[in-house]
Formats: sequence, C-alpha cells, structure tokens
Amino acid sequence: MSKPRLLLSFSGGLDTSFCVVHLGERYEITTVTFDCGGLDDDERAAIAARSAECGAVAHHLVDLRDELCERILTPLIRTGFLKGENYPLCVGSERGLQAAGLAKMANAEGFDAVGHGCTAAGNDQVRFDVTLRAMLDPGIVIEAPIRDLGPTRAESAEALRAVGIAVEAKTTTYSINTSLWGTTLGGGPLHDPAKPVPTDLRHRVKAPADVTDADVVVRIGFEHGRPVSVDGVAMAMPALIEHLNAVGAAHGLGREVHTGDTVLGIKGRIVFEAPAAFLIHRAHLELDKLTLSKHQLYLREHLKPLYGQLLHEGLWLDAVMADIGAYFASEQQIVQGEVALRLGKGTCELVTVDAPHSRMKGKARYGETGAGWTGRDTEGFSKILTLGLLR
Repeated sequence: MSKPRLLLSFSGGLDTSFCVVHLGERYEITTVTFDCGGLDDDERAAIAARSAECGAVAHHLVDLRDELCERILTPLIRTGFLKGENYPLCVGSERGLQAAGLAKMANAEGFDAVGHGCTAAGNDQVRFDVTLRAMLDPGIVIEAPIRDLGPTRAESAEALRAVGIAVEAKTTTYSINTSLWGTTLGGGPLHDPAKPVPTDLRHRVKAPADVTDADVVVRIGFEHGRPVSVDGVAMAMPALIEHLNAVGAAHGLGREVHTGDTVLGIKGRIVFEAPAAFLIHRAHLELDKLTLSKHQLYLREHLKPLYGQLLHEGLWLDAVMADIGAYFASEQQIVQGEVALRLGKGTCELVTVDAPHSRMKGKARYGETGAGWTGRDTEGFSKILTLGLLR
C-alpha cells in the first residue's frame, strides 16, 4: 500500500532536513522551496540536493520575489513600519506568502498533508498555521515535527548524522534565515540580554572597522512611495533591493540587535542584517516628511503600528490589511522624488531630497521672513491661539 503524500515547505536547513527524515517513515514527501530572495544559484542547487539526500521523492523551486515585493514589501515600505523602532520584519513578513504558496500547491495537486519546520517557541509556526488553516482544503493534515517533538538543535543534528547526513557545526548553535529583505540570526548567547552579542556573529554586513571603501553617495528614487531607481538607473524592485543590500553591507550598515514581543507574548532577541531596508526606510522617511501634510503624518503614525503588528503576527489575510493598504496607496501618490545619502564606515548621512511635490516649494515657506503672511497676521494668530488657554 502506498504512503500518503505530504508537501513540505523546505529551506534545506537543519529543521526542515530533520522533518524530511522523520516524516519519511509515514509519508511520501515532496519538498518545495519558496524563493523570497537571499539565495544564489549554488545555494538553490544545494537545497535541491539536500532534499534528495534526506529522502524526498521530488523537489520544487517557486520564485516569489516579485510577488513578495508587490504584495508585502511595497505596502510595508509605504507604511514606514519598524518593529521596536528598528526591525523591518526581515523574514517574518514573507511567511504568510510562503504558506499561501504551500496551500495552493497542496490543494491543486491533491496532497494528503502539508508540513513545515517551525519551532514551538517562535513566531513562524503561527504565521504558517493561520494561513494554512485559512486556505487549505478541509481534511488536509498539517505536520510540524519540530514543534510537536521539540528536539534541540543538537538532537536534530544527531538524528541526521545517524542516517549519514552531514551537518555543519554552526547550525547547531544559531538559526539563520535569509531573504531579499534581510537576514536574522538567533540562538546561542542571544537568549541572554546580559551577555554581549558576539562581534563575529555576522552574515554579510562588514564590521565598520573592516570597511575600506571611501565614502559614497547613493541616490534612491521613489514613485508613489515605492523605490524604483538607484543613482538614476531604473531597476525592478528585487534587483534594486539586492543592489542596496550589497552597497549597504559593504559600508557596515543595517546590522542591529532587536528585542521584542513574539506572537506568543514572550520576549525574543535576534541579530538582524537588513542594509537595503535600512537605506530605503531612511530615504523614504525624508520624502514623507517633505511631501505629506501634518495631518497625514499624524494619521499614518496611528495606522502603521496596526498594519505592521498584524503582518508580524501572520494575520496578513485580515480584511483590514487591504483597507489600511488602500489608504497608504492613496496617501503615497505624491511621495515621489530622489533622496541622496552619504555612506561611510557604518554611517549614513542625509545629503539632499528633491521632490516635485515638496511642501517647501509652495507659496507659504519657512525662512527668515514669512512668505504668504505678514507679522500682523501672525500676531493676530497668536492672540486667537491663546484664547483657549485663558481661565
């Protein structure tokens, strides 16, 4: 009798490799990697080879980079959301999209079960499960061995070695996740905030002391709140982000520590590297401040935390996300122009902002003297403004 068929979301890392070996006792497994960036051709080939080595009968690669930019990153950039004032939701923001891809493929091809390698402690289990349960055909089973069995990373590594599968030593200490929007590094000493983050815990971002390049000015162009060019050269968004990741990493930018609340309500701590996100958010903020009215800026500060939190928690299918996204798409129609940033050894300095809809180009301008009003006008304005303070 043939085994039931399971479709597994597969990264090729320690956890999902363990899933293939463990679930292979009960299922015929097909793996699928949803490419959201951060992989080169050698890494894609290595993931496919790893799938076969672990015992999967087939492997698929689905390129989600364009869809990620359109459905997730564009509205995220428009909102300007940074969790904890610094974290741009590097990899968590795409999990719902990957889970949706898993559900669509499983439904279309008649799989009996789907699986993921998320842990019981992290956010990704919720992001995957919420989307899967919302989109899967009734009756399909969700398998999550890492969550259900709770093996340590060392135990997972030993289980793989026991069947002849090699495991790199570094994977037993740290969990490393990479996508187009950035990289997160978790585990080991990061669980104790009283301990310093190891200085060599890096993925691609150089330490400022190791930066040898001279200062460089980078010009990022935006249309409707979306980055569209670098140094005057139009680029598709995935290529633009990859380019800025390389430039920012070479100058030691975009690496920080984030401590925040997980979906489960406990505290978590990671190192993240997101050079492109850092540069884009920095430039976009200046355009927002120059082109939007004070009331638009006030309203966005109330909407963006809700949007970012729902995305963080895997609730990207909630109808309110489309509603908030529609507001930001409307608001950002005038957020156009080019922002120049000077990059140095771990430093980023604003140089210029050139925006056709700049609110400093109108009839009323701030300067040594008023433009559009007189001193008598402001005297009367001040008197009227004072009335509400009198008792």
